[in-house]
Amino acid sequence: MAYFALQTDLTPRQKNYISNMNSSAGHLLSIINDVLDISKIGAGKLELEQSVFYLKEMEAHLASMFTEKVSSKDITLTFDFDGIGDYKLIGDEIRLEQILINLISNAIKFTDSDGKVAVRCRLEYENEVACTIKIEVEDSGIGMTQEQIKLLFQSFQQADNSITRKYGGTGLGLSICKKLITMMGGDIGVSSDYGKGSTFWFTVSLDKCKATTKDIQITNNDTDYCLTGKRILLVEDNEFNQQVALDMLEIEGMIAKVANNGVEAVLAMTKEDNDYAGILMDIQMPEMDGLSATKNIRALGHTDIPIIALTANASLDDREKCFNAGMNDFITKPYKPEKLYSVLNKWIG
Repeated sequence: MAYFALQTDLTPRQKNYISNMNSSAGHLLSIINDVLDISKIGAGKLELEQSVFYLKEMEAHLASMFTEKVSSKDITLTFDFDGIGDYKLIGDEIRLEQILINLISNAIKFTDSDGKVAVRCRLEYENEVACTIKIEVEDSGIGMTQEQIKLLFQSFQQADNSITRKYGGTGLGLSICKKLITMMGGDIGVSSDYGKGSTFWFTVSLDKCKATTKDIQITNNDTDYCLTGKRILLVEDNEFNQQVALDMLEIEGMIAKVANNGVEAVLAMTKEDNDYAGILMDIQMPEMDGLSATKNIRALGHTDIPIIALTANASLDDREKCFNAGMNDFITKPYKPEKLYSVLNKWIG
């Protein structure tokens, strides 16, 4: 709701209040996600996905993600994925990107204006079927003493209390990074010169196959969507969630019709005006759930229309159920507008 309010005409004072509200909500969400990750890892419930991805695409996405932040602090952010960006890799792309987002965010946070942050990726080892990569995130920030370094990578630990007071944070990010990297068969470490900067590094082992650069399609501008005028069937029983999704779709010029449950969704696809570009499908709904609705829609002969799951259930088992039912993609609630637009653009843009 704060995001939508920021798209309207506001006085400078109102914009300041709502911007702070939006920022705080994002910060709270990141804390909740960190606590959930720590809990899942501790319970042995966190599973790594195995999907195909290109490091070059990840590099482009990260560069776009941090453009505004480095610009506001007047920091130079550079990426160097020398020679390995065109490798087609198999691993958990989302978790690998999560690690890099954490390390880059920390580097920017602890680096003052006119500073530099550099991200480098190198190939450590490879054979025909696998490789080990090493990624470094170097900054020209405040650096750390050896005593402070000893406290890193432990849950709820910051370098010291003064840093916590000045820069904030829960002390969970690096602990999660270490646990995820260990699960990926890698290691993480840091070298630092107090007052001059730090370099965090980590290694991960991934399955691979070689691809040529021409095989890679890189989107340099994540906000270049082609969605205006597209008709969307939104299947969602919760009125609040309907409002959020409808406003997001409207902002990008899409035209949406709402079905309040799976039964209404199937009925909508039997009518003459069923030429929707795509379907956004909630999973847990009364009368008929999203999985059953998807199977019924496919059985009607609508085999080509993209059906995208919208659900708070994010486990590998939940994803597998969605794909087995005939869905094309998966968006986890709560989702940011950019995530929704990116997935829709992929299938109907």
